[in-house]
Amino acid sequence: ADVHVAICVDDVNRSLHFYKHILGLQQIRRPNFDAHGAWLTMGNLELHLIKGTPNPPPRRGKDLVKSHIAFECKDMPTVMRRLQKLNRLL
Repeated sequence: ADVHVAICVDDVNRSLHFYKHILGLQQIRRPNFDAHGAWLTMGNLELHLIKGTPNPPPRRGKDLVKSHIAFECKDMPTVMRRLQKLNRLL
């Protein structure tokens, strides 16, 4: 079995653009499943984008658990400048 993270996204093409062209992940071949999606690789880990309803926002109050993915980068200032230039600062 492959090692991967799968996330549901509203818009596969928009998400694919972000992960591929902005963060620099490489798109890889995906089997022909019924659901729309895309697969990318980050070295020894794959990211699977699946068309669907993203996780709901956390409840208010003391619930601090949020869905997330963390990426390591060697030059954070350069990444931040790139995101700001692309007007996609998170």
